[in-house]
Amino acid sequence: MLLIGYIGRKDLNCHSLGANKALLEFKGFVDVGEVAGKTDEELSPWSIEENKMFQQQDLCVLKGETVSAVHLDSETCEVYLFENVL
Repeated sequence: MLLIGYIGRKDLNCHSLGANKALLEFKGFVDVGEVAGKTDEELSPWSIEENKMFQQQDLCVLKGETVSAVHLDSETCEVYLFENVL
């Protein structure tokens, strides 16, 4: 299965473990090693509100709650609903 969109992985302390090519390019990085160990604030210091949202979602996932996100593929105009559970 091909996952579209910006995909990142974090450890239990909310530090980045990796990202797909789309997320790396969006954040301005080339290599996964550049994001490893960094927090959302370190990766996107200009996105304060977005970082708060990501932190709230991370806490929900760590509690075992479902987090839903809607993704629009701008090339195909398809809409996807992603639900994440730890």
